[in-house]
Amino acid sequence: MNTSAPPGPGALDRLLSATIDTFGLAVEPSWREEARSVVGVIAAAASVIQAADLGDRAEPAAVYRP
Repeated sequence: MNTSAPPGPGALDRLLSATIDTFGLAVEPSWREEARSVVGVIAAAASVIQAADLGDRAEPAAVYRP
């Protein structure tokens, strides 16, 4: 299994700010900490999945064959 560390707090803050700006979301300042926490949990889960060695035989998605 490969190792992949989730992004740190600075990277999460930048990701959250970019997402809020891109989508023009109205986010109250009191929500930012909780939103960053949720994004951190999602990033940590994603790093676990990305670290899994699927090998060459595993397909990342189903292949359509008529």
